[in-house]
Amino acid sequence: MSVANKQNRTYVSAGAASAVGNLALDRMHEEFRDLLDLFDACEDTQCAAVLGVIQAHLGRQSAAEEEWMRISDDPDIERHKHEHDFWLDVIGEVRQRVEHGDIQIAHWLSNELSHWFETHRRESDSALVDFLQSRRDARCVIGERGTFGPRRTTRSRNRSE
Repeated sequence: MSVANKQNRTYVSAGAASAVGNLALDRMHEEFRDLLDLFDACEDTQCAAVLGVIQAHLGRQSAAEEEWMRISDDPDIERHKHEHDFWLDVIGEVRQRVEHGDIQIAHWLSNELSHWFETHRRESDSALVDFLQSRRDARCVIGERGTFGPRRTTRSRNRSE
């Protein structure tokens, strides 16, 4: 693909400024950015394979976010899931076209996916983390390693020393 695609990138550089505040999600976002960079740098003959890796990663990331939303009863789950499903479908369709020789559409996807990802990260995923944080004292908790799951009940112990 063309080096020009990388110059048109809309995403913010990695680091604290682009973090959403959940270690696990921030790591997935960084990995996704790395895959977008790989997509820009790959040879035309590698585009379909790289798109397959991007699609698989986005599928795993989407499944994790949607599970967190389900567990926490996030009211935005349907809209958020719709965005994920839409882009997973687009990536799949573009991958098929690339496999049949339409490399130009890969350039289009690179720019569109980068723009969507930054907007989604900044708006939807940040809102998700805010919602998860608000549920911390209710039914769910974000763990030390940035993972999210049902709240564990702990028993307080009276220790005599």
